[in-house]
Amino acid sequence: MNKAEAFVWSEFERIHDRQAFCYLCVPRWLTFLEHTKSRSKAEVTIYNLKNWVLNNGIICEDKTDKDWGLYGKPHRLNYATSPNSILHSIFTKETLKSDMDALISKQKEDGRWDTWYGISKGTKLEWAGIQILSVLKILKNYDSIENKKKQINRYYARKSGTITRTF
Repeated sequence: MNKAEAFVWSEFERIHDRQAFCYLCVPRWLTFLEHTKSRSKAEVTIYNLKNWVLNNGIICEDKTDKDWGLYGKPHRLNYATSPNSILHSIFTKETLKSDMDALISKQKEDGRWDTWYGISKGTKLEWAGIQILSVLKILKNYDSIENKKKQINRYYARKSGTITRTF
């Protein structure tokens, strides 16, 4: 375990703030930082991470940008995936609500949210599923999922009379 933890700490030192825009990396970092036994190092790294996210223009503020919320243009909810998230406190309630409204509005007719990942049709479909689960978890964490569940169930009922599954 000590070797694994040492490796993760060396990765933090190596990449510093270069990957703070990666909303796929940061949640894994936060999980590690929450559970590591090296509390003093974790607190320093969390402090730095908060500053990197807030001060480096990482958050995409333009909700009309077609790539808003995607890799390289993350929104606040990518970092504050729940009210209990380590980074939740760096954002205001108003900005999180605004991002939540925009996130909900960006759902596609077929029930998915955009993603940049996937090099083939199959992997794009897989990444779409990952993105859907990620967004649904955020919506659930903020008690905003009920409306989304109803919309998704209506969509699938409309598209295929054979799917009767509900969330």
